[in-house]
Amino acid sequence: LSAREIYEITGDAPQALQSLSSTSQLADEYNAKLLEAVASKSSAENSTKAWKDLEILEQDLLNQSDKHKAATEQGSKNSNKLKRQRTREECVVTYNRSLLLLGQGQAKKSMNTVWKVLEPIHQQGETKKLPQNLQMVICRMGLLILEGILTLSVGNPQGIAEEWTLGDDDDNKSSIRLQPFLEWITKAVDQLPTGNSNDGTTTQQYQEQHSLKFSLSLYTARLEFMRREKNRMTEANIKSARKELKQAMEIMSNKLKPNADNSSIASGSGTGGVTGSIVNTQDASASSGNNNNNSNIVLNRQTQAALNLKAHTEQLKGNIKKALILCQEAQSSTTGGTISEGEDSGWHANNLAMI
Repeated sequence: LSAREIYEITGDAPQALQSLSSTSQLADEYNAKLLEAVASKSSAENSTKAWKDLEILEQDLLNQSDKHKAATEQGSKNSNKLKRQRTREECVVTYNRSLLLLGQGQAKKSMNTVWKVLEPIHQQGETKKLPQNLQMVICRMGLLILEGILTLSVGNPQGIAEEWTLGDDDDNKSSIRLQPFLEWITKAVDQLPTGNSNDGTTTQQYQEQHSLKFSLSLYTARLEFMRREKNRMTEANIKSARKELKQAMEIMSNKLKPNADNSSIASGSGTGGVTGSIVNTQDASASSGNNNNNSNIVLNRQTQAALNLKAHTEQLKGNIKKALILCQEAQSSTTGGTISEGEDSGWHANNLAMI
């Protein structure tokens, strides 16, 4: 397995870093620095140095892209293609940096970093005419904004705010309204190619498209859980959340799980979350003949997230027994039904306590 495959399948950053062969390729050096940032829990001093090294590599990658673009676009018919490729690379490095910031607990800074690049694309409206690989990164960036909003809203008795101000400084600040922004992301995800043998979609692309749709349904359900009217969750919120979770489980059962045995790449969150794994700076195709058991790890994590949310809807309805059964199913999806030490046992115990 390549370093990318190990990280996307298992979420094991140290193992992926170990498998990354030493090379003079700038993109590989950048990926190694990303994996170091994910894998290590270093001191503040080392963390600052790692960020500076990463920023230098990011700029080197973009400068390399600019030089290639300048050398080839003069008199070339591919100038628009090169421009779109440069935009994608900028989106990728921005997404990666923002995801690391979110993982460090800097949700607001993460959102501001994403919004600086995403805002011009958002203002253009539709993303349908953009290249497919750029569309996917844009969708992930949008989901990262939603993750930041949810993170900053935890513990607010009034629920989730409808309007958010984003930007690094007063001159560049702008406001977004949550519902229109969610509708824009939904439209962007819906406009992704359907993914079948007739449109040239690879197995990896197929997985990634439906993984984004699955994640969007989970985010929409989580937003419904946090919306309040007179400081209370309404029946309409619960109904909407149930609908989104049903759709998510259908995508998992009919689109993602059946294809897990056909590819070594299982797109989704390498760290067990919903936002999505770190995007590589280079496109990679899925390889075959690898360990199919590993390919289910991330899918099982996603199933666990959906089942825990579904248990919450049952608890809100007063179906405590069914909620407890769903919690056990969520636990079984990743541990085979046994409660182990670590993150899984903590999540499981927290959900049981809430119910």
